[in-house]
Amino acid sequence: MATLTETAYYSRKIINLSIIALLIFLGLRILYTTTVAIWNTLFPTPPPPANHAFGQLTFPLNQADSASPSAKITYVLQTVDGSLPVLPKTFKVYALIQPDPNFNSFNSMKNLAGRMDFAGSPNQVGPTSWKFVDTATPLRTLVVDEVSENFNLNYNFQADPNLFQEKSLVTSDQSYPGSFLQSLGILPPEISNNQVASYFRNDGGKLVPTTSLSTADALQISFNRDDIDKTPVISPNPDKSLVSVIISPSSNSKKKVIQANYYYYPVDFQNSGTYDLTTSQLAYDMLTQGQAFFAKLPKNTNNIVIREVFLAYLDPYPAQPYLQPVLVFSDGKDFLAYVPGVTSSWLLKPGEQSAAK
Repeated sequence: MATLTETAYYSRKIINLSIIALLIFLGLRILYTTTVAIWNTLFPTPPPPANHAFGQLTFPLNQADSASPSAKITYVLQTVDGSLPVLPKTFKVYALIQPDPNFNSFNSMKNLAGRMDFAGSPNQVGPTSWKFVDTATPLRTLVVDEVSENFNLNYNFQADPNLFQEKSLVTSDQSYPGSFLQSLGILPPEISNNQVASYFRNDGGKLVPTTSLSTADALQISFNRDDIDKTPVISPNPDKSLVSVIISPSSNSKKKVIQANYYYYPVDFQNSGTYDLTTSQLAYDMLTQGQAFFAKLPKNTNNIVIREVFLAYLDPYPAQPYLQPVLVFSDGKDFLAYVPGVTSSWLLKPGEQSAAK
């Protein structure tokens, strides 16, 4: 029978051996974890190959309002590190939800027009688009697509010289554009929180930018999509998103909104594909060869210093089936150009509108 001394001795020995075993286990685990981390850093697992789920894609830069350089542009690359970014091998492309025509689409469109105080029968101005004129306020017109219910509302302020004399804009006016879209039931969460204000003064019937609300005759709110996968979503026009509202100071509700553009298709986050990306060097070569969409050009020079290069999704206009990546080149001020991000082998030629499934 073991004595108390022997029991204590063996107990201490077991405890000591257990501690040593635990320390060895922890050391080996740390060594394994560190080794795996170093290995993955030096030899990262390559991403799965692109699945090209949608087949060939429409060319993403079919916008008609691209700026045109007056002469050949000379570029100098001056990014923070002096180089072009390293792009991932593949990138997601998302489907945009396209509404289908139905037997009730015309009535639904008329109901939308009615919520903007347009009554009566519209005139057809396109295959699926209709124009309303406000009979009580003829300077107001509305063009609506009956399938998508995208629209352009316009008040001809040039024909109303007293519009901007009534009173000044106030801070509370900045919430009016959002309230206007909410009242129509068409302000989705995806764009409701990303709003950019711009200020304009009336210069002989033309709205020109000004610096602040206190000097403004008109206020524009652009509603931009939230970032997707930490990637910004940009519009063809850097100064105006595809959903925007411009208001005047007028207290007359029919003269308050002088322009509203609503061109919006929801992103189908459950329907995406991955596509091979071009390299930043190939995209830069396309830029220098003039094969880019020039969203913004300086007026007084054709010598451009490129200071920013980044990936973004381009919100397409006119409507296209997919939300695609583009490479953005900017001088940080007056120059902005977009180059397709998907490799050319998976893009249809410019002008071709239908993607192969």
